[in-house]
Amino acid sequence: MRKQLNARLLRLPATWFDVRHSGDVLSRTTADMQAAEQALGWHLLYPVRTLVSGIGGMIAMFLLDVRMSLVAILIGLVAMWLNTRFIAPLKAVSDEVQAGVGKVSEQTSDLLGAATLIRMYRLAVWATRRFDTAVDDLFRRGMNRTRWQTGQRAVGEVAGSMQFFGLLAIGSIGIVTGVLTFPVLLGVVQISNSVNNMFRNLGESISQLQRSLAGADRVFEVLNETMEPLEGATSPAPDDLPEGAASSVSNDLPEGATSSAPSALQEGASTRIPQTGRRDKLGAAPGI
Repeated sequence: MRKQLNARLLRLPATWFDVRHSGDVLSRTTADMQAAEQALGWHLLYPVRTLVSGIGGMIAMFLLDVRMSLVAILIGLVAMWLNTRFIAPLKAVSDEVQAGVGKVSEQTSDLLGAATLIRMYRLAVWATRRFDTAVDDLFRRGMNRTRWQTGQRAVGEVAGSMQFFGLLAIGSIGIVTGVLTFPVLLGVVQISNSVNNMFRNLGESISQLQRSLAGADRVFEVLNETMEPLEGATSPAPDDLPEGAASSVSNDLPEGATSSAPSALQEGASTRIPQTGRRDKLGAAPGI
């Protein structure tokens, strides 16, 4: 993807760069590209691994007791549904964070590119204030995303506790009524941890994937831009010219033009410029 992005940047029209800051383009090739790699790498692998572990736990629970397994799955689905409520808000605040990263890159590029002018015209206070404003804005956006992530984790922990104590309460009633044995309850509660982690982690993984896709979206915006067509073509080699093309060019020359060029050099004439004449024409180099 990095190669595709660099190749696309080299083929984009100049008007695309005219309306964008160089720092924004730099941010898309660094921070946003890193987020895209995370979205297409670990954030896709982790949900798959969690899903495989959870499915194995559900099979083991069904072999122990179908009724308790259904209760555990029902509580897990509720926990997953609660986690998915955070997907849209986290995607929105993640987009804002990535845009803030781009603004900081823009201000950094301005500071580095105009360092001489800033010192010359004593604009250090003004330039620093602009940079600090961009950093503070990024900090506020990052804290807003952290609050949403903290809320999501809190909901996941509460749902996990509900599943654990819910299974204990329902299993205790089953033991008292004689429809369930203590070893079966103990096995279901132990295995339910993997099922609970599956539902909880799937919701969190989807939210984290949305956060990484916020950077990937900015990369795909560049990849979806229309490339500028290459104008012009290389001159054909002499061997590729149509038959008779060379002769037709020679025929268009004035009469005697082709024969005058060879006659310009008489037989035995030297093409070297005398040393004194060369110095007069070219000028003496320093130190000669």
